[in-house]
Amino acid sequence: MTITTSVYDKALHLAAEARRLQAGQQSEQEAQHAAHQIEQIKAELGTLADLVAVAASLALAGAEGVRLSGLDDGRAAFAAKAAAGLPAEAAFKAARQKLKTVSARISQEVGLAWTDWSSAELATLPLRRIPLLATSQQKAARQSKADLEKLAKAPKVSTSAITLFRTGLETLREFLDQVADPTPELVTLLDKIDGPPVASLRDITDEEIALLRQHGQDGQITLRRLGA
Repeated sequence: MTITTSVYDKALHLAAEARRLQAGQQSEQEAQHAAHQIEQIKAELGTLADLVAVAASLALAGAEGVRLSGLDDGRAAFAAKAAAGLPAEAAFKAARQKLKTVSARISQEVGLAWTDWSSAELATLPLRRIPLLATSQQKAARQSKADLEKLAKAPKVSTSAITLFRTGLETLREFLDQVADPTPELVTLLDKIDGPPVASLRDITDEEIALLRQHGQDGQITLRRLGA
């Protein structure tokens, strides 16, 4: 074997090794890229799963209007491509877009269903009874009402928020069930006393004072002389 042949053989060997390393590097890059694509698909599936859980909680509470159709959109086509080997990037992109489209629709329907249901539930509460509760209970009832209204107006809803709302709703309802509905005359009188403007004793008639005593409200009203 001549020196020239030996050098030529070494050159061929080095070229082959370079091609092998390059192919291995490309395979590794493709694997990493595929892993990234798969993680993105998993993230979209996680988002969709969360929305389905919220929709199920709403349905259990009695809310309507969320369609859980289209959850398998794109799955069959992607599975067919995956069965033949690693799918192309376009296949991953198409699958992600299908998931995004379904998630966007369900998210919108969940939001509308939550607003409609929570507003309807709040409307069933006899909130006009709050002034008839004991003073300590009035404060708790008003805070509970404020908390429920804040939850109902939340831009996004979760399963925990639905549970919290339902629990708060039942607690407030139990408070209000302790007293009967006030008469229209009593509501008008309490509004006048609560003001503004601040009512003086001269603004309250003897008949109105008797009405307060009749409904057990006289113990919740204090008198104080101006300038005292």
